[in-house]
Amino acid sequence: MQLQDVLNRLDRWLEVNASDDFGTLNPPATASEIDAIAEDRFSLVPEIRTWLDHHNGVSTHFRHSGPGGFIPGGHYPVDAERMLLGQRDMEQDVAWSQEDDNADFVVGRTAHVKWVPLSSTHVGTQLIVDHREGPTYGAVLEIDQDLELWGGRALQEPVRDVPGDTRIPGDRTARRHGDRQGDPSRDGPRVGRYEQRRLDVTREGPPWGTGRTGGPPRPSP
Repeated sequence: MQLQDVLNRLDRWLEVNASDDFGTLNPPATASEIDAIAEDRFSLVPEIRTWLDHHNGVSTHFRHSGPGGFIPGGHYPVDAERMLLGQRDMEQDVAWSQEDDNADFVVGRTAHVKWVPLSSTHVGTQLIVDHREGPTYGAVLEIDQDLELWGGRALQEPVRDVPGDTRIPGDRTARRHGDRQGDPSRDGPRVGRYEQRRLDVTREGPPWGTGRTGGPPRPSP
């Protein structure tokens, strides 16, 4: 199933079952707003463009209260401007960590120059889309010092009660634990538990997956 079809079904579900949340969805972002997120740094994964072409986040993302936090864990989808600012903030965090010689505790753990925020919660947890080359390209990670992989492709989660095969093309099913490339034999800091899975379309309920997989302890100061 194409992502656009997934988002259309999500809209319909919200309109019927969570009208307050549905009312917070913004109109589509403009092409210039979307292009500005990465500029010439890297190419955005197609799913982000599709997502923002559909809705430019929610109107309540900046206050993290009330309706709009319909992504599991109380996440509020951010708009294109917040994606841009979040990516630039992580660029600065990476630069500072390299200056302070503590990049091992920051780069690929809590920030990366090729991560783009997708949503956030009232406690500062973020979902980000990974744009690093390799097996996690296009994956959605949850960041709160711990890292975890929500799905094989960006925005793959939001369908559960739809009949038939709802996997977005490119979905991968695998599980692995280890460092940032998922190989426990490699040297380097561990960045958490990675999980890639298909959607369970046999269960009834809201059109998104639920649950977390945990992660490593926070690094010592």
